Amino acid sequence: MNGTLTIILVVIAALALLKYGKQLLAKVFGVLVIGGLIIGFMYKNSYGPFKQNIADLEHLQQKYCGPDGDTDICDCILNPAIDDIANRFTKIERDSLKYQKIKAAYVLQKSLRVTKEASLICLASKGATEKYKVFLQDFVPIENKYLDKVGETARDIGEKLKGEVANFKSNKENIDSKY
Repeated sequence: MNGTLTIILVVIAALALLKYGKQLLAKVFGVLVIGGLIIGFMYKNSYGPFKQNIADLEHLQQKYCGPDGDTDICDCILNPAIDDIANRFTKIERDSLKYQKIKAAYVLQKSLRVTKEASLICLASKGATEKYKVFLQDFVPIENKYLDKVGETARDIGEKLKGEVANFKSNKENIDSKY
């Protein structure tokens, strides 16, 4: 009798959960679809964070190679990357990158990876190796304070782990002697 009552209560609870769970799931799914449509619309029409193509080579040249730009970044990072892209892609392909933001960012990332060593050597000869990090932080539209906070947190975690490992090593012999 007690087992039958439990089964009936479980079935009733499951049915109630399904009834309200479907409604909740439908609302969550609806919000996700609407959010996706809004983000897609913003991306397609270049609104908000999608307003500018951060990987557009002309924009980067104006920013770093213009009169107010940083000549070290222009000469050592940007120009070698632009030359690399020019050697790998036709003029038509390079022009199409202006309208394909994701592809442009990917191409620029690959080119920066290929030219990184030469860029760092060039910056080192000018005594400005820290400018590579500055360029990357400007290229990635994330505020520097967040990157610094992540770096500090990673260092803190690393120090804690080193402390735990050192503590374990000092106690390891004591533990091993008991076996």
